[in-house]
Amino acid sequence: MPKGYWVSAYRTISDPEKLAAYNKLAGPAV
Repeated sequence: MPKGYWVSAYRTISDPEKLAAYNKLAGPAV
């Protein structure tokens, strides 16, 4: 996953729960 995409996605997600769920899915991929 490109770092630029990670930053833009991280900035877009303001809900901590969504961020946590996203990290569970994307974490291993990164």
